[in-house]
Amino acid sequence: MWALGLIFGATTTALGLMSPQYYVSRSEQARIKAICTVEHVHVLDAGEFFTTKRVTFRRTYGVTKETPPVFTGICRSIETDFQKRHGMVGPDLYFYPRKGDLIYVTITEPDGEITSMTPITPGLEHALRTAPQTIRYGMSRAFVRK
Repeated sequence: MWALGLIFGATTTALGLMSPQYYVSRSEQARIKAICTVEHVHVLDAGEFFTTKRVTFRRTYGVTKETPPVFTGICRSIETDFQKRHGMVGPDLYFYPRKGDLIYVTITEPDGEITSMTPITPGLEHALRTAPQTIRYGMSRAFVRK
């Protein structure tokens, strides 16, 4: 009986919301960091609890050297009424990219998981181009350290 409790406890912890530092470090360690435009959003799967999308981006400015001119990343979103009613709290972050959006994005690796997506502001763009060391991350967003 205790084994069942141990398995249940481990499962609920694994599926629960992670600490804010977990999300911060994923964005800090991302191999792709770029100012870019959303070129295409393709739905890969409209599942029971979330929708999985592959997003194609066109680089405007690469913060990391390995950011190619065109690249992709994977994200999840809550789209359907059923998903909205039955969504699960878990480690996933949800993003809602739209074609034409100008954003700053971080992605774990080419065609990997999107870890942050932030609309571009003049201040953020200036910092990314001139002082990227001043960029800090929260859960799903980037900001300029004051």
